[in-house]
This record gives sequence, structure tokens and C-alpha cells, in this order.
Amino acid sequence: MSIAMTENELRTAIDADQIFALYQPQVDVTSRRVVAGEVLARWRHPDAGIVSPLEFIPLAERTALIDDIGLRMLQAGWQAAQRWNTPDMHVGVAVNVSPVQLTSERLDEAVSMLVQHTGLPADTLTLEITESHRILDVPGVAARLESLRELGVGISIDDFGVGYSSMERVEELPISEIKIDISMVQDDSDAGYAAFMEIAEYAHDRALRLVAEGVETEAQLERVDRLHCDRAQGWLFGEPLDDAAFERAVRPGPLRGLDD
Repeated sequence: MSIAMTENELRTAIDADQIFALYQPQVDVTSRRVVAGEVLARWRHPDAGIVSPLEFIPLAERTALIDDIGLRMLQAGWQAAQRWNTPDMHVGVAVNVSPVQLTSERLDEAVSMLVQHTGLPADTLTLEITESHRILDVPGVAARLESLRELGVGISIDDFGVGYSSMERVEELPISEIKIDISMVQDDSDAGYAAFMEIAEYAHDRALRLVAEGVETEAQLERVDRLHCDRAQGWLFGEPLDDAAFERAVRPGPLRGLDD
């Protein structure tokens, strides 16, 4: 449900814990098993019900509130990952990071604290840089991300192929993963396949993990498999899940039936 909102209303929602996390499964394309979850913010509005991040994240990015929401999602994702992981099973968590957050030291301080004071390995976490805003201070952001990479944290370019994302951006930042935008994954034209293949070859040449988002059909899954994507996510594997449902999904067993 679409609503008009104000900064004060969003601030109240954050303070009242109305912003919560769901987890979108990421599967290993070869084994078809759930290997990670992307943290997705939702707003449980008292009047409007569940509000999409497409409605409130732009407002948060225009204010300082994106820092508060981002850090809460980071904390939620890391705590959930501590419950998902077992001595014989490693499950990652991906957290979206707005370019606006990369201008602040709060993010790297929070990540460093989590990694250094919990038992999870740092590579459990991948930070997905969204392309909602252009990165203005590229050298400064690169230095900040490099310090996180040195800890072992993964750095991903989200929605690759659209917006501000480009191969140039990958060369400028210490990236470990490229996440192909849904528009390219779902484009079954010859030109679309050629563009996808070019990006796949580029990623493989640089030993970057390749993730396809928006996989909704078996045909799309076959295509990303043929192009040797490492991971895939999308509605083919189920809707975003709460913490408990996601934990059940990652337990050993066939992927199909994830929604059962």
C-alpha cells in the first residue's frame, strides 16, 4: 500500500522497531542449495501494513536515517547468521549498503566490531553496494572498502548492468562479487544473452563471484547455469523469508520444497 510519509514518521518507525528484516535465499547454482541470504528491509506500518523499501529507502537516503536503518539491518543479518551457521555448514549473509552510507565511518566501525567480537568468519558477510546514488568520493570509498576487504568481508556491486554500475566501477573499487541486474537475467533476446555473457566472462577473468538476481523460471536458471554463475536468487526459489523460515531452508535436504 502506497503512503505519504515524513522524516519524523520514519524516525518514529525506526525507534519503534517497525523496520524489520526478511531474507531472500541465494542458492549455489551447481548444488541448488541455499548458501546465503540477502537482508531485505520492510516497514510494518500501523495503518498501511507492510511497506516496500522502494517507498521508504529514498526518503531515508535523503536524510541521516539511512545510516540507522542500514546498521539495524547489518545487526539483524549478522545475528541471524550466527543462528544459521553450524560447525559443518557455512551460510552467508548479504546486506545492502547505500552509497550514502559509504560517506560515514559508522558502517566500517560497526562491521569491524561484529567481525572481531563474534565467532563467525568475516567472509560470512557480503556488503552489496546499491546503485541508487553515484559515488562521488571514489578514492575515499575505495580506501574504506579496502579496509573491510582486509578483514575478509565480501564487497559486491548490486544491480550490475544498470544505473551507475559499470566495469569501470569494478576497476575502481575492491570488489569480490558482481550481482547481475534482474533486467539482464530476464532478457532472453540474443543481444541480452550476449551482454550477459560479456559480463560473465569479465567476472570469471577477474575471479569475481557472479550472482544472478531475479531468477523466476527454470529457463532463466538454465541460462545462468550455462553462463557459469556461482549463485542465483529470485522467486523460483521462494519468497523472502523470516529468520526462522530461512533457517529451516538452509538445513540439509533438497532445495525444492523450500516453501512447503
